[in-house]
Amino acid sequence: MEERTYRQTMGSDLSHHFILAYKASDLWVGIGGVHNVLLLEKALAVRQRDMYEALEAYIDRKPIFLQSLNPLPVDAQAPVFIQDMYRAGRIAGTGPMASVAGLFAQKMAEYAIELGASNVVIENGGDLYLHGNEDLTVSVFAGKSSFTNRIALSIAKEEMPLAVCTSSGTVGHSFSFGKADALVVKGKEGAVVDALATIICNQVDAQNDVTALLERYIERPEIDGILAIRGDELVVVGQMKLKKI
Repeated sequence: MEERTYRQTMGSDLSHHFILAYKASDLWVGIGGVHNVLLLEKALAVRQRDMYEALEAYIDRKPIFLQSLNPLPVDAQAPVFIQDMYRAGRIAGTGPMASVAGLFAQKMAEYAIELGASNVVIENGGDLYLHGNEDLTVSVFAGKSSFTNRIALSIAKEEMPLAVCTSSGTVGHSFSFGKADALVVKGKEGAVVDALATIICNQVDAQNDVTALLERYIERPEIDGILAIRGDELVVVGQMKLKKI
């Protein structure tokens, strides 16, 4: 996709990387420690297709799942990963689809580990899931902000597995009420972290006190750290180790 130009700088920490695209699902996969990369890629492509088609079929039966911007009751008859999306929305205060990118990233990364990869990074529209035994660097893309590709998160191997999810009111085509160029949340569960990044970003307007907003959310147990960029303003709370690039 044209807007994913940030991917051109990804992959230096990993021995192999490739794109998995199925319908609207577009994943960047970085892996290390795999002997048969082609076999792993094929297996991940099948898992991506199966999850996407299950989600698509569920939405056909329950369009409200796609449409709602508010939490919905958990459907105990839904596939387990879809139940996880319901729960993430209820934790964050969003509709369930606010968690879809983070959830896909985590599920695909965990499957790669099951198949024998030792280091895995899955990126899905700016949402990442990291699983491995080596330190990683994650650069921050914030559109036209002067901070774009000038700062990065240092992720220690002891922190992983870890979700790093980004929401933006100015970059990409995802729906957002917010004005942040980048709102990055770090935590353990991809679906929940993705939904929380969405709800926090929605509350960053053109002039409000971003520090006060982030300090309210950093108390939540699901969140390890938050970074917000609004124009030339950078705010960081919690466990976020930054470095210049």
